[in-house]
Amino acid sequence: MGIENLLSRENLLDYGRMCNDVCELIKRYYEDADRIVIPSRGANPIIKGAEYSARVRSYHDDTYENVKKFIERNSLPVPLTADISIPEKYRKGGKNPERETNDTRRFGAYLIAEFFKDGKERRCSPYFSIYRYVLEEIEKRRNLAERYRKVEEIDSAILLDTVISGRALSTILENLYPNLPEGKELVTIAVADKHMKKLREPYKSKLYEHYYRGELHFVPVRRIITEDRGAGYLGISAIIYPDLKWKIEELAHISPVGCVTWYYPYELNGSKSVSRHRDFFDSLVRAVKESIKIDLEKRRVERLSEREKEKSKKKIAGLLSDLKRRQSELIDKSEEYKILSTPEPGLEEILRHIKPEMVYESSAHAVHVMLGDKTAERYARDFLRYYAKNCGNFKNTRR
Repeated sequence: MGIENLLSRENLLDYGRMCNDVCELIKRYYEDADRIVIPSRGANPIIKGAEYSARVRSYHDDTYENVKKFIERNSLPVPLTADISIPEKYRKGGKNPERETNDTRRFGAYLIAEFFKDGKERRCSPYFSIYRYVLEEIEKRRNLAERYRKVEEIDSAILLDTVISGRALSTILENLYPNLPEGKELVTIAVADKHMKKLREPYKSKLYEHYYRGELHFVPVRRIITEDRGAGYLGISAIIYPDLKWKIEELAHISPVGCVTWYYPYELNGSKSVSRHRDFFDSLVRAVKESIKIDLEKRRVERLSEREKEKSKKKIAGLLSDLKRRQSELIDKSEEYKILSTPEPGLEEILRHIKPEMVYESSAHAVHVMLGDKTAERYARDFLRYYAKNCGNFKNTRR
């Protein structure tokens, strides 16, 4: 699909409408929820859109001020990116992308479940410990690891995810629900691409089981224009460490394992690439905000008097003109900056403490870092010592 078609007026407007619908669903559940869990990069711009929707609505409805604050303060990103690609030379011993993808999603589901437990129990969970170790000891992002450690026990949460075929979300929910402690509650908002036409069996039926039980709400959209298109569109980047995963599995006798982190390039200093990706993402956010305002005004116009309707129609015309300008700006910047063909920005800052054997990206712009056999083994053994220091001897766990 060409960039003009992807960023068409119709797609942008419907993306804004979708963000408004997500905001309404959050409003329905936020009073009983502790957190909004964000397991996919694709949900990052959507939650930003939902927060902006709540902000605009709060000017006319005070209850949305609380929704806005809830989104701002209680969103919890939990990296489940599993777009795994393995070069041929690494495919020894039955390693293949299909298995690695499934393992990573299962691991991510177990990791989410740990946040429904108290901090002491979570601290010595093998799943949380692996995630914390990668942040602390490999990427040296100790402040971020500490924030995750301090997350208060969740009793009830909203899970916001994007859906294409349904495979990823159905795998997550299939492994998450059996591991939730008794009495804990979860409701899922699933933003479905191409008005749900890309859902495939058996995942579609599995998701509908949750829907019929009132555990899941679908929000259809024309196109999830940001999905799997890298930091410029998502505002977030993913790093996957495949050979570290394999070494931890081998030495700790634990399965499944996932070694995935996220970082926000626009929060980093520096390079021309970071600046360009930040500029493009900011432009995309501005276009989405225009689309959100247009949809909200269209919803409002039905309740107005005839005289007020005329004023509203003029306002919508002005907003559509602004959107057209934003759209042209986006397309121009995408071509000028070569956003879709430029490597993920800011990686050198995140990986400045290690010397990987190989770094490459998947077609979904997920960065893969192969540490090399000796380095991966050294880190895996260090992880076992790290765990023993904090929690005692590691207990073998295979699921």
